[in-house]
Amino acid sequence: MSMQILRRGKFKGNGEWIVDALTVNSTNGHENHNPKVIFTFYFHRTPTFYVILIIMPSFALTFLCVIGMFWSRFSVEFMEKLGLGFTVILAMCSIFQMMENSLPKTTQLPALSVYMIVNLLLVTASISINMAASKACSSSKHRIFKSITNNRVLCFNINLCTLSRAICLSLFPLAAVVNLLILLL
Repeated sequence: MSMQILRRGKFKGNGEWIVDALTVNSTNGHENHNPKVIFTFYFHRTPTFYVILIIMPSFALTFLCVIGMFWSRFSVEFMEKLGLGFTVILAMCSIFQMMENSLPKTTQLPALSVYMIVNLLLVTASISINMAASKACSSSKHRIFKSITNNRVLCFNINLCTLSRAICLSLFPLAAVVNLLILLL
């Protein structure tokens, strides 16, 4: 005998799960077999758990970190920028740990994990670019070259560092937004 019970109002989830249906199958005992009753629950996860606890904090950390990395000149507040970047990486790893504990284990990499990995790569790349550019824009060769040349070349050198910072300031937050949109669509 098989019976399907489908009354959404009777079942309550726990905020993370919603029970959609319940199927009950019963069999009579055959030779040497006992009778069985099998309850099958059909339920799905609600996305608010992941949006509130994983996606939004990860997006906010990534977006604010990459803006903070490229907002001021590369050579200014270098150690503070490194501290910001490494703190964000540490926070992202703790979010990653929470996500790993709440997602079911599967053979495929979940889209949420790919989203988090891309966010970590964006923060790591912004730290690397900031380190390389701060050394290049404030190196002694650059200073000697600026002092020897005329004002036109001096402006070009300063604009080159400013241009690369402006490009990074626009591309990295845009990449964070695109990563979020890819996850949501």
